[in-house]
Amino acid sequence: MNKPKVSILMATYNNANYVTEAIQSILDQTFNDWEFIIVNDGSTDSTLETIKQIAKEDNRIIILNNESNSGVIKSLNKGLKVAKGEYVAKIDGDDVWTHREKLEKQVDFLENNLNYSLVGTWSRIVDRERKHLENMTGPSSDEDIRKIILKYNCFNHSSIVIRKSTLDKVGYYDENRNLCEDYELWLRIGKVAKIFNIPEFWVDYRVNPNSITQTKFDECDVDMNAIKDQYQNDYNLSMWDKIIERARRYYPLWFKHLTYKLKRRTAIIIFKVAKK
Repeated sequence: MNKPKVSILMATYNNANYVTEAIQSILDQTFNDWEFIIVNDGSTDSTLETIKQIAKEDNRIIILNNESNSGVIKSLNKGLKVAKGEYVAKIDGDDVWTHREKLEKQVDFLENNLNYSLVGTWSRIVDRERKHLENMTGPSSDEDIRKIILKYNCFNHSSIVIRKSTLDKVGYYDENRNLCEDYELWLRIGKVAKIFNIPEFWVDYRVNPNSITQTKFDECDVDMNAIKDQYQNDYNLSMWDKIIERARRYYPLWFKHLTYKLKRRTAIIIFKVAKK
């Protein structure tokens, strides 16, 4: 049996209400040389039964089942260890790929740009009913990403495609972390290869109020700061950005107050100009 070009990876826990839609967005892709590794992380709802039912119709879907909840990082690494593709794509169990040519275009990009190892896309942030809330954008070029990646995560996890050979070189997700595992991996990849974002909205990122990102915001912020410190010598912020980042980190209340005053002052100026 020939190896698939792409290994698509999903780690899912209690996503029975959304996982069918997520899987269907993979099945609808124009690029079809893939295997789809779904790690059910000990779901207590009907997620596993739903996945099994869909897998009966497509032998490219591979199900790995954790008897108990192991966490997203271990589950993702479990999938990576059996992945056979030249490239690895990722989607969460409650997100949706909205463009049928998403995977095809990202594979083409990596095929034609051998010095790049990570390519993502822009995303729409949606609620549980997929009502559009706002957009998730960011810099596209490697040069621009490197200027600000120490300020915030420039990639949506469900949008990325990565060279598997680069993952084998730098390592998989860090299992010593509890949070921000994707952000740390992007920074690790960026040390050995170029990275890119396609400036198109090809993913719907569903906001889940019960997700770790939403329920452990303060812990995420602490972990992000530790990661930034770890990689501060590998990516360069401008002097002004370094000052702002230090103020945001060490004087959060003052920084929040200053930001509010600046926004309010800007709004007043715009209002006055509009009246003239």
